[in-house]
Amino acid sequence: TFRYPGVRSDVLMWLYSFPFKPWTKPRNFGSGRLIKQYLNDIVNEFNINSKIHYQHQVTKASWDTSKLEWIVTVNHLNKSVGKLLVTSFG
Repeated sequence: TFRYPGVRSDVLMWLYSFPFKPWTKPRNFGSGRLIKQYLNDIVNEFNINSKIHYQHQVTKASWDTSKLEWIVTVNHLNKSVGKLLVTSFG
C-alpha cells in the first residue's frame, strides 16, 4: 500500500531505470503506482524475490578495501558479506 498520496518521481525515469530493463512507460515522470509495477515486474522476471530482505534495517555497512566487499550488519540478521550493496529508503 502507498502511504504517500500522489507520490511520483521528480526525475526522468530513464535516469532511474535499470539498463537491462529500460523504463518504457509513456510518462517520463513515473507515478508511485507505475514505479512499484516496474520494480515488481523486474523482481518477477528475474525471480529475485527470495534475495530481497524486506522490512530490515541496515545498522552498519562498511567497505573492506582489502577483500573488496561490503560487510553489512542488519537488525534481523547476522553480518552479511557481498560484492554489491543496493540501498532503498522510504
